[in-house]
Amino acid sequence: MLDSSRYPPAMENSGRPPVIQFGVFEVDSRAGELRKNGLKIRVQQQPFELLMALLERPGEVVSREELRTRLWPNDTFVDFEHGLNAAVKRLRDVLGESAERPVFIETLAKRGYRFMGNLNGYHSVPALRAESPVTISAKPSLLYRLGLIIPASVIVLLAVGIAVFLRLRSHPSSEHLEARLTGNSVENPVNGAAISPDGNYLAYSDTTGLYLKLIRTGETHLITLPKGFLGMPVSWFPDGAHLLIGGGQNSQAERGLWNISIYGGSPRKVIDSALTGSVSPDGQRIAYLRGTPDWGDLGSEIWIANSDGTSPLKLVPTVNHGAIGTLAWSPDSSRIAYTHSKWGGYLADSATIEIAPLNNSVEHTLLSSRNLGSAMQWLPDGRLIYTLREERPNQRDSNAWAIQIDAHSNASGNPVRLTRSPGWISAITSSSDGKHLALLKDAWGGHVFLARLAPDQNHVLNIRRLTLEESKDLPTSWTADSKAVLFFSDRNGRNEIFKQTLDQTQPELLVSSTDNVLLPRLSPDGSEVIYVSIMQDAPPHAVGSIFAAPVSGGVSRKILELKKLGMGNVGCTREPASFCVIHTIEGKRLTFFRFDPKNGSKSELTHIESDGAVNWGLSPDGSYLAMLPYSPESSSMIVYSIAEGKTKRLDVKGWTGLATVDWAADGKSMFVGTLNRSGHIALLRVVLDGSVHVLREGSFPTLCGCAYWAIPSPDGKWVAINQPAGSSNAWELDTK
Repeated sequence: MLDSSRYPPAMENSGRPPVIQFGVFEVDSRAGELRKNGLKIRVQQQPFELLMALLERPGEVVSREELRTRLWPNDTFVDFEHGLNAAVKRLRDVLGESAERPVFIETLAKRGYRFMGNLNGYHSVPALRAESPVTISAKPSLLYRLGLIIPASVIVLLAVGIAVFLRLRSHPSSEHLEARLTGNSVENPVNGAAISPDGNYLAYSDTTGLYLKLIRTGETHLITLPKGFLGMPVSWFPDGAHLLIGGGQNSQAERGLWNISIYGGSPRKVIDSALTGSVSPDGQRIAYLRGTPDWGDLGSEIWIANSDGTSPLKLVPTVNHGAIGTLAWSPDSSRIAYTHSKWGGYLADSATIEIAPLNNSVEHTLLSSRNLGSAMQWLPDGRLIYTLREERPNQRDSNAWAIQIDAHSNASGNPVRLTRSPGWISAITSSSDGKHLALLKDAWGGHVFLARLAPDQNHVLNIRRLTLEESKDLPTSWTADSKAVLFFSDRNGRNEIFKQTLDQTQPELLVSSTDNVLLPRLSPDGSEVIYVSIMQDAPPHAVGSIFAAPVSGGVSRKILELKKLGMGNVGCTREPASFCVIHTIEGKRLTFFRFDPKNGSKSELTHIESDGAVNWGLSPDGSYLAMLPYSPESSSMIVYSIAEGKTKRLDVKGWTGLATVDWAADGKSMFVGTLNRSGHIALLRVVLDGSVHVLREGSFPTLCGCAYWAIPSPDGKWVAINQPAGSSNAWELDTK
């Protein structure tokens, strides 16, 4: 517990409010609390005092000696250098940054530290660095000779102001401030946004409809669509009067591209079977994606057509074991840039930015990085705006970068960072002059919710949230007594395994490692947690391991090691059955193995072929394996009888996009999560005769990749539900 009485009152006397906000954090100097997204987070006393010292003088260098005096009184004996370095590291861990990639705390070698963030929405002005002096020609003696009597304090302030002004003029920053364009709630996320050619309007869509917003005043109008029509803006036509929207006449309809006037009228379909698209700068063509992605707007083929949809032509053929992301036209409308992620199993092996000329000449690889995001835009001045994922522990954030592209599709100069803020950039559009960008930014996670199952198991009752962190918490099992949920979480920057009882507000850490540890399942006898361990950012061909740890806590033991270990699932039976199942991935082939959790002996069970992700669930008695090769249009699953060695197909009538499957405690039905192309999600109870009962429904942007799933307690009375959570809004970035 922090002792707030130890903190000096400098914050209150500095003219700043007692609650200081920066990014998603806020400091209550009176209560001695640090909060993230409104929730109090734990921070030790010395890191908190360090933060207070920096916040009292934002933008100024606070020397190491000053910090020593502040953190350790004169009568305290401590290894100062080690202690301060440790306090800084702990503070950075709490703020989700590192010395290599600082966000708020800047290190000045052998001098001290400086806070460089935004306080209460205003950027702190950096003090002048000693290595970049600015000479002021007007000296006090000259002022006196002119007969001017000016207080010394005013002279100092004037000198500092001039120095800062000259420094900002001579060293312009490459990073730009963002302005929020929409303020939608968590319950109503923005799922599409595009800025108009003149930069004055934002077209955006959410779960309630399609809107046009005048950016200068905030005035917003609904663009009327036919009843049931689902559409989201993907691009503007150069005339500024028409939008290209993606969608369909209802949530189950095949997606296409439509032309609609912002002044009213019905949308006119121009492209069939298209996931997303982009209008060329000259307005003559539309580039669009086709294919069967795992989810969202990622496709496998690039097509071009005239702006009215005529003369379609495949530009980039089908990509196997990969996905194509955002399309970006070159300023002269002669080339298309796109992102290409190659997949092996469920891990991105590589990601590149490719440039394809329209004249059928050879494609060109511009950039390659596993951290590449899918959002991209090519500006009239030749700069390509793209996104990069941040390093851990901020791996769920991405930021915008720019690089100049020459006429030969080669990079010119070094990449320049444009933004440094939390959230994932999922789409970028720009005004026709390239001076204004609209960024669609989201922050998706998952929470563990608890619910009582009704006696007939066809309803969930008394739903409440169990995990309270703003992190990605994913439930996968229970303890044998049905009193605690097992889940894995990235709350500390990497996946770790936790156990939380139904009456706790904080979980118990069970397994932590330098590797990713995930997918905890209860062993058949209920004494151990079986889990997957694979190195951070592992390539698909990497070796993975299966471990077991005591459910009460203790040292883990390795069970077995597998090459090409998929991260899709691991499952175990309940006694009297006594085996577990895991799978490997090689190309399109998924091979399932049955293994003994005691000694690691394994044997092949079955295999299937699939182009995309496959989720599966093992029945508690070990009789069946239910497999879901995911497709947004799929409405059936494969059920494999382990005893008979035979498969059958089970149709789930009326539902598509079957994504997750977990067996009920009695093994007579399954809890199935769905995710279709429109972002509609549902949690179903599916009986083996094909009958369906809806437990929960919702809507999330398709790029979220969100889906429900439900893990039943062994006694069949409870379910731990994975509840997608987060927000999505549009932001403006001025590139002038």
